[in-house]
Amino acid sequence: MLLCCWQLWKRRNGMVFRQETLSLPQLLLQCKQDARAWSCRLPGDDVNISTQWCVFFLWQCKPALM
Repeated sequence: MLLCCWQLWKRRNGMVFRQETLSLPQLLLQCKQDARAWSCRLPGDDVNISTQWCVFFLWQCKPALM
């Protein structure tokens, strides 16, 4: 959940200070990539939670990517 908040904050800063545009599917894909990258730092029991988040982000992005 914190990774999503972090990505939203980065997206906000990009829009305000650098006039960047980022679609919701792009934001969710970035959240998925961050969750996957950070999953190696989690205890073994919590890796499954990270995998579930990645599946959720991918599922949310599919309709917009099609």
